Amino acid sequence: WRTAAYVEAAQRRQRRSQPVEPGVGFRLLVLAMASAGSPASATPRPLVWLAMALSDGPLPSDVPWQMITDLARAGRLEPALWRRRRHEIPVGFHARLESQARRVAFAAVIALREQTAIVGALDAARVHSVLLKGAVLGHLVYADPTCRSTNDLDLLVSPADLARAASELTTLGYTETDLFPTRPASRSAYHERLLSREVVPGRVRQPVELHTGFAQAFRHRLDMAAMMRRALPFPEGGRGAYRLDDADQLIHLAVHLGREQFLSPLKHLYDVHLWVQRGVPWPATVARATSHHTRTVLFETLRLATAIFGTEVPEAVMAALNPGPVRGAWLRFCHPATGTRVVRGSLSMRQAQALAMLPLLDTPLDGLRASLAYAELRVRDLRGRN
Repeated sequence: WRTAAYVEAAQRRQRRSQPVEPGVGFRLLVLAMASAGSPASATPRPLVWLAMALSDGPLPSDVPWQMITDLARAGRLEPALWRRRRHEIPVGFHARLESQARRVAFAAVIALREQTAIVGALDAARVHSVLLKGAVLGHLVYADPTCRSTNDLDLLVSPADLARAASELTTLGYTETDLFPTRPASRSAYHERLLSREVVPGRVRQPVELHTGFAQAFRHRLDMAAMMRRALPFPEGGRGAYRLDDADQLIHLAVHLGREQFLSPLKHLYDVHLWVQRGVPWPATVARATSHHTRTVLFETLRLATAIFGTEVPEAVMAALNPGPVRGAWLRFCHPATGTRVVRGSLSMRQAQALAMLPLLDTPLDGLRASLAYAELRVRDLRGRN
């Protein structure tokens, strides 16, 4: 856990009057002190308990397994928890965790089969596609793809290839779902299309999302064409498969979390932690986050990963990404990660968007631009509906 090094670094920052948010390693030290007679208030936060259970470190004797397994279910981390702690988890929790791990493994095997067919068909049709999220992370940062739960298969394609890619999936038996049946302008401007097919009759459908971007174009200034040019061959994903390079992968994970207002399952923040552990080219990442106007959402993602999972991020990187004291304090208020989820209280998606969507953008001009673009889009929706 490098606890001594962390405490030393924390003391240096305190001497410079900079606020410190303890990581998991420091919390383990606090927990050890609490068990030796320190105040009970030193008990770790609920999410940090889950983070400790997912780590390689030793656990204390008084582990609240009911809370941890409930959080793992909500965060869709049950397979990872089962793989990591199956010999330590009390027998009473085995059936539920093992059952969910088997369901996720079954879904992963089906998704891998579909992925191989889809990527191969797109490659044969000369459609350049890039695998995203679980299709890549399951191979590179988890023990194996069956340890990472997935909802769907995500593929990035260029806008010019989107129609051809959808046509190829239709040939494979996929049908499209209209994401905006009553909003024609939003449908044409949106950055993804959803298709699916029944892979186990009457029981299992495999969704596939074709992306041309990571979020609505008005939120950030992402150069998707450059990201696709930088994509790396990914043989684990099948013939003709590619993945984002290491810097773009981290930016994508952060943008996805920000788009969901950090309300998505905790597995997505755990993905960030594991990706950083794997190794990140920080200079390139910071430079691209600056040019893409994603510094703030990347900062907040890394701050939360550090606060919950103890993710080790260089101080210089956090300083380069820091959105400033006012917005930083507001985002800490919105995302305290003190309860059983990252976002404050029981905020809904709309409430979280109202509080944090604009502060997660890099500049006031970005916020104004996004607000005007969204308003214009909704006006076009109303006109098109009438």
